[in-house]
Amino acid sequence: MITDEKILFDDAFLKEIQDKFYYVHEDYLGRKRQFFENSGGSLRLKAAVEEKARLEKIPDCPERIHDTSMMLKQVKADGMRDIMQVIFGAKSGALVTELTSSQVMFQIVSDVINLPAGATPIDFAYSIHSAIGNSMVGATVNGRIVNFDYVLQNGDIVDIRTSKNAPGPSRDWLNLAKSGAARTKIKQWFKKERREENIVHGKEQFERELRANGIAPADIMGDEILPLILKRLAFTSLDDLYAAIGYGGVTATRTVNRIRDEILRNQKANQKNAIDRINEAAERRNKRARHAVHGILVEGLDNCLIKFSRCCTPVPGDGIIGFITRGAGVSIHRTDCENYLASRDNPETAGRWIRVSWAERTTDSYSTTLMLLSAQRSGLVMDVATALNTLNAKVRTLTARDVDSGRSTITITVEVHDLAELRTIISRLSAIRGVIRISRSGASDPAKAAAHTAELQAEQEKKAKQEGKA
Repeated sequence: MITDEKILFDDAFLKEIQDKFYYVHEDYLGRKRQFFENSGGSLRLKAAVEEKARLEKIPDCPERIHDTSMMLKQVKADGMRDIMQVIFGAKSGALVTELTSSQVMFQIVSDVINLPAGATPIDFAYSIHSAIGNSMVGATVNGRIVNFDYVLQNGDIVDIRTSKNAPGPSRDWLNLAKSGAARTKIKQWFKKERREENIVHGKEQFERELRANGIAPADIMGDEILPLILKRLAFTSLDDLYAAIGYGGVTATRTVNRIRDEILRNQKANQKNAIDRINEAAERRNKRARHAVHGILVEGLDNCLIKFSRCCTPVPGDGIIGFITRGAGVSIHRTDCENYLASRDNPETAGRWIRVSWAERTTDSYSTTLMLLSAQRSGLVMDVATALNTLNAKVRTLTARDVDSGRSTITITVEVHDLAELRTIISRLSAIRGVIRISRSGASDPAKAAAHTAELQAEQEKKAKQEGKA
């Protein structure tokens, strides 16, 4: 390089520099350099670039423990030592990474930092760098020592005091910090440095929240529920869950809400399984006894189509009456059925009601519906299912819903052989705690129904005597 007829560097020296560094005589865009200035970035040493490329090609994780990872760790350690001792001439201290020298200078010395309202020295320290926040032991504002909960004001000059022997952030800092970035960095520190402490702290929060929701910790620790809960929450072990709660990765409230939903889902599944077991037991019991006999005798008609009405679901032992339906045979109703009592005196339908009776012997089973009214309480449906299972009752449907005034209704459709079996079921269900009333579907006013049933029975008995005399 020649200027004013004077040689600053000879050709041999310039070639040596050019051989060792990239873009000495021209920049990245190919423009010739008049001189080199360093404000836009330093020259790139070719050997450094090549060595970095060689190391980055190694497909391994430096966090593992074997020869390759140990070599990578040693390269990093040697590099940090050389930077501190060779470049900076420092025997000890901390190296702030991820920032340029200009950024470090402006942020540490006198940077203007934007923080959310209510921010504290904790937010300020972590806005500079995680290492500053994690090693903070004190703070001064406008030359005066302040507590960590001091609320910063516009124009405050903040000085953060750090120490290499600092214990790290306190859990109280999570409540004092107002910026999301600061809280995230604090959580990351606890996640990495204090796992055992996180487990203890998280377990305390978790069990306290469980009890607040009426759940005993022991109730979820079984092999049936705990694996499902951990899978739903994406944790491999209970300690991992505790640790996450402890460092703030998840909240105890959100976790317990998910657990409560899982318990309710499991209870519903158990109720369904209980009904299935009831039906299977009844199916095994009745498998040989069932056959295609309707069990109904229709006065004056043979081999007619019979169907049982859904409005009142009669069973053997009930007083019954038949209704001739156009193209559908005879529909069987109970004599206390609301539909029958409402239409028997109607001139348009009175002539279609016909006398029917139960056969003396029938092995068929018949569906009938019960409506149970009870006070609302936990475990009611399970108690009902257990009682039905004890009786080997075959349950076709079971539905429950809450109604006003703290009450619940349960509608049950069961198959029985006769009225006596149905009464046994009603008696057993009536003994369940909280049950107020059990009624059958389609039942009308009891007094009217009883009177009419007695009237029909008397007529049938009179007719039977006459037929006997003949």
